Amino acid sequence: MKYNSLRPRRLRISPAMRALVRENEVKVSDAAKRIGVSTKSASRCFDELEYLNIDVLGMKGKSRVINIPNDRKQVWQQIENVLRNPVIRRFVLREDMKLEKKRH
Repeated sequence: MKYNSLRPRRLRISPAMRALVRENEVKVSDAAKRIGVSTKSASRCFDELEYLNIDVLGMKGKSRVINIPNDRKQVWQQIENVLRNPVIRRFVLREDMKLEKKRH
């Protein structure tokens, strides 16, 4: 048994879900297009919001929609303790590789 499996895992939300919380009045399929993920991934994000009891989901007909209140700070305060860092690993170079800067 691995040591990591003995520790309880803390639930973390995905970066895609973080992007969804910025949207308002969007259905799953529209949200998927806006943040550039599959409809299934967007649906999982909606499921995460529902599981975490973050009160931003509503219904529009038969579809789930995100309804962000005017006080967005309140929503961020609800989710800030479960936000996941999208950076997997950092590397520090001991010397400058002298790469060219991209020009826009």
